[in-house]
Amino acid sequence: MKHVHSTLLTVILAVSAPLAQAAGPLSAAEVEKVTGLSGLHTAAGKYDKTGFNVLDAKGQIVVSVKDQPASVYEIWKQAPGQPVAGLGEAAFLSKTGLVASICFKKSGRGICVSGSTSELPGSAAVTEAQLMDLARAAASHL
Repeated sequence: MKHVHSTLLTVILAVSAPLAQAAGPLSAAEVEKVTGLSGLHTAAGKYDKTGFNVLDAKGQIVVSVKDQPASVYEIWKQAPGQPVAGLGEAAFLSKTGLVASICFKKSGRGICVSGSTSELPGSAAVTEAQLMDLARAAASHL
């Protein structure tokens, strides 16, 4: 299963174009509201150039957001996951280790909101419920 996730990530990185963070479907202020954290800001993805990260004051990743054409979503949906209702087309929750992602397709776009569900080095923890709220916020902008 780890190989499937690694392969999927490699394909996503190879196919996806860099995202301008100003065009993102989710703002740092929205993440602050949902998580209760303050002093958040956005930055281009350090390793994953297909999206942007929302960072805390220490530079730790709170969430990562990908906004890509629906054709890229078709690749993402190959990852094992649980269906999520009420969030765009064919939404799903995928977990890889301590990282959870909620991905969906809406208005011709593929959106993926990811975060660590446990405090890992370099990232702040978010709950799956918070990720769901953030995915709903992103969907509301499409």
